[in-house]
Amino acid sequence: MTPNAILKRGRTVWDRSKVSSIEFGQRLGKLQMKMAENGIQLLLIYGDQNDYGDICWVSGYVPKRGWAVVAVTNQGEPVLICGHGSRELKFTRTITWVEDVKAADSLLSLAQSIRGLIAENESKQGLIGLAGLRERATYGLWQTIADQLGDH
Repeated sequence: MTPNAILKRGRTVWDRSKVSSIEFGQRLGKLQMKMAENGIQLLLIYGDQNDYGDICWVSGYVPKRGWAVVAVTNQGEPVLICGHGSRELKFTRTITWVEDVKAADSLLSLAQSIRGLIAENESKQGLIGLAGLRERATYGLWQTIADQLGDH
């Protein structure tokens, strides 16, 4: 018998009494301060259903299947890009404090989202930081992101 992937269950709600949006805002502020100190303009944080600690810390989001990338600039609000279809966006928005949530149901749509984030931040000086991408992302996912980064 061949093992089949199953949908992981677990936390499917955001209990605001345990971790409030104020707490997430403070975490984001600390992260942005460290980014600014280190000259990082854009930070791409990767997580998936097996290794989600980094993205959960900043966004509260735990992928139920597949992957997610949280894009953080050293000013402004984060963007959560989820590796699922758009029909799941309504549910996803109920379990994260991040307001800008995008679906990327293919590597092409992920590439377009990352290209857009880079273009929005092109005029600002700074580095692009990566957290967890090289170590944990599949080769195809990593290569898609690396192609979009180019010489950045």
